[in-house]
Parts: sequence; C-alpha cells; structure tokens
Amino acid sequence: MVTHENPATDRDPGDRVAVDLRVSQNTYVSAADPAMPAVITVRGAAGQPSAASAVVLLMDCSASMDWPPSKIAAARQAAVAAIDALRDDVLFAVVQGTESASMAYPAETRLVPATPEHRSAAKSAARRLAAAGGTAMGTWLALARKLFASHPDHIRHAILLTDGHNQSEAGWVLRAELAKCTGLFTCDARGIGDDWDPLVLREITTALRGRADAVVAEADLAADFRRVIDAATGKVLPQLRLRITTMPHATVRALRQKSPDDVDLTGDLTRSTTRALEVATGAWGAETREFLLSLDLDPAGLSAAEEVQVCRVELLGGDGEVVAGPVAVLARLTADEVLSSRLDPKVQSHLVRDELGAAMTAGWDAHGRDDTAEAQRHWGEAVRLATELGDTEALHRLHRLVEVDDATTGRVRLRPDLRPRDAFSVLLGATITGADPPPAAQPAPTGPNLTCGTCQRVSPAGTTACPQCGTRFDQ
Repeated sequence: MVTHENPATDRDPGDRVAVDLRVSQNTYVSAADPAMPAVITVRGAAGQPSAASAVVLLMDCSASMDWPPSKIAAARQAAVAAIDALRDDVLFAVVQGTESASMAYPAETRLVPATPEHRSAAKSAARRLAAAGGTAMGTWLALARKLFASHPDHIRHAILLTDGHNQSEAGWVLRAELAKCTGLFTCDARGIGDDWDPLVLREITTALRGRADAVVAEADLAADFRRVIDAATGKVLPQLRLRITTMPHATVRALRQKSPDDVDLTGDLTRSTTRALEVATGAWGAETREFLLSLDLDPAGLSAAEEVQVCRVELLGGDGEVVAGPVAVLARLTADEVLSSRLDPKVQSHLVRDELGAAMTAGWDAHGRDDTAEAQRHWGEAVRLATELGDTEALHRLHRLVEVDDATTGRVRLRPDLRPRDAFSVLLGATITGADPPPAAQPAPTGPNLTCGTCQRVSPAGTTACPQCGTRFDQ
C-alpha cells in the first residue's frame, strides 16, 4: 500500500487559497481481477474569499406550517438567525414559498446587500411570515434561479425549509426546474415536523450539491441555519474541477464523493481531451473532501517488475489553471492474491461506510413496510458498523430509533416512541459520512489467510470482507 502526496500548492497570491491533494491506494493488482480503487483526498486551506457570496432563504409558508404553531415560529426564528449571520458584503433575499413563490424581502425581485438597514427590515418581514396555501418547491427554486441570475460571479447558495409534500406540482415539473438550476447554485434543505418526504429533499440536494436533513428538535433549527450560513459564506473559491487523465491501459469505471457526503459523480464526468475526464466540485472553503476513484485496468499494459502510472489526478481553478497536482495513481501486477487483495485503510473505511449506509436505508425501507423485525435487524447491523467505524454522528441518529443492548454485535430493540422525523434523520444520514482524519499506521494483522466461502478468493488476515464478492468473514 502506498500514499502519494502532493504538498499544498498556492495559486496566484491574489486569490489567497491553497489546496492539498493526496491519493491513497494499494498499488498491487491481480491479472485475474484488474480493478484499482483509490481515494483522492482534497483539503482546502483557510483564506479570504476570492468571490462574493449570495444567499436566498426559501421558507415554506404553506397552510400545514401553521400546525402545530411551533413550526412556523421555528421557521421565523431560523430566518432571523440566518439574516443575523450574514456578513455586510453578502447579497440576500427571503422567499415565501407556497403553491407559488413570492418575495418576502425585499419587495422587488432582486438581491440586496446585508447592510444593517436591510437586515433589520428583513428580520421584520421574517417575523411576519404567515402560513397559507399549498407546496410547489419547483416554483421556489425557479425564483431563486431568477434572483441569482444577475450575479454569476458570486458563490450562490439557497436554504430550503419545508414541512410537507410537494403536492401542488407534478414530479416532472420539479425535476425540470432542478435541471435548470444545476450548476448555477447549491442548495441545502431541511424538513421540519413529521409529514414530509425525505426522498424529495434528497433529490433536490443531490442535484444541487447540498445536504438534506431532518429537523429533529424545532428549537435547534435557528442554530442549524446559522451553521449553514457560516459554511456557505465561508467559501473562498467559487469552483474547483477535478481532472482525471488515464493512460491507454486504464479506464474510469466510477467516481464518487465519499465525504462529507456520499454523491455519485460518475454521470457528471465530462471528457475534456481524449484521455482526460473532468468534474466540477463546486465552491470550497477550509474543508476536506474525499473521492473514491474506481479504475478498470488492462493487464497487458502493466508490469510485475515495477509500478506503472495508470492515471494522474489534478485540480483546476475556475480559470482552468492547475492549482494542485498532478498526483499519480500507480499499479503493479502480482500473482500473490494476498498482496492484491489487501485494501488501503481509506478504501476499506469507505467500503464499510457503504455497508453502513445500506443498512440504514434498508431499515427505513422495512420500517415503511411495517416490518418491525427487519427494521430492527438492519438498524442493529447499522449500529454494529457505526460502532466499528467510530461514527458517532450515525450512532447519535440511530439511538433515537433503537435501544442498544450490545453495540458490537448489533443487538438492539426498536424504541416504542419512534417518531417519523427520527426515521427521516436516519435515512438522510445514510449519505452523510463526515471526513475522517488520515488513518494511523497499523501493524499488519497476523494469522492465516482467509478463504472466501462464496468465491474461494484468498485474502490476508484481518480482512473484513471479500473484496471480490463482498462476503463478510465474520459471519
């Protein structure tokens, strides 16, 4: 196993941003299974923003927000908190969303700077938000798109809050609007209460590269909005593009962002040259993101005598200039299945996280079918995997659903007071993975090699699951 590192690389000093790029992988590959997984880690350093920010609050004011009254009260307080968190140089607007979208502040269809005067007037408008009408989120996003259109050089972000189903418009209308918004601005979404559709919010935030989550406690919504505003307006670079250039003996099978959120980027890859693929990763601040790159290799182009470069990875700024890299992904043929099947710790961690997300989602599906036994089994498996990973965020969400008897074996009992919002939180949390610190070096496990009972592949001692068919060795 090897980790290739590229030290922090500064752009033009005027842009005041530095980016660190690293690749983690096991370079050994078997001719019988010529696949290469590698984790790309990108760290953005703190700095002064090189572009201004613009924010639009999309507040659900449908009739259902009026009951219980605590929902509309929490929405008003959250809007006020978000407005208070804006810097003076940020452009903003507040949109009132029902079966249509209208301006809550300002009255005109435009963004205004967050001066003390505008913030004060906007907070007064937010405190007057009233609940009446239906829900058509596509119209809310369309108004946000119109507001952002006049400010293409800004880092643009929307926050959407809803308590209900998107019942006032057809699904295809929302999807058509999402297609128009994609790439223009990002959007986080929050669901409040116990009667909304988490899959719709996930659809919105997947398209618009944000995060969807459940408001478990209405009293926490204002603080959550402040955190979202701080993150959105703390971006220092409007855009970074990841470029993957393959050699003739390699092709890209898949690319996923794995942390802080799990997003499949394969379909977003575009070909910039014969061998190069690029994908936009959006605006960056002081943050770390990890991407799992899966390559298919042609053994004829590899060597058993030395490592061969199979692709190189670079980061490009908005002007197309390389800001970090290139860093090589390497491969070396081996007939030793123990060498080729040993997983890099970062790759292994993300594969286990995939299992965790699948278990959290499967529990949701079973719960929706009223199959309590299956829900308990899947959420118990999720507790076991989250414990293995040390994923305290996932465990926090799961503990609202189950009482844990033995975390290491996943023995749990469903809570009798389980609320829909708690289940929503676990479903949406299945794709929130956080960012791991670099794994500490661990001594190689001792003991005999492990033979998979399903496909007979040989793996080294300490392997959790067969890398070929996925069968776990501890079951």
